[in-house]
Amino acid sequence: MTIESQNWNILKYMVMGHKITDETARELFGCSRISARIWDLRHMGIPVLDDWEYKYDPDGKVAKKWKAYWIAN
Repeated sequence: MTIESQNWNILKYMVMGHKITDETARELFGCSRISARIWDLRHMGIPVLDDWEYKYDPDGKVAKKWKAYWIAN
């Protein structure tokens, strides 16, 4: 898949209302550099927002964290 097709597939996914993470981008679009694709989209004028999401263990400590991206409404 080309960079351009990754960009458009990621954009379409987010326009449909989904958040995308590195793991999702890799699984769905074969994209191993989601931050680079987000950079491309932002420089095309797409208002992409991001924030950290967390998964906690039973003791309340952060077990995993990842960045999620979505389109601003």
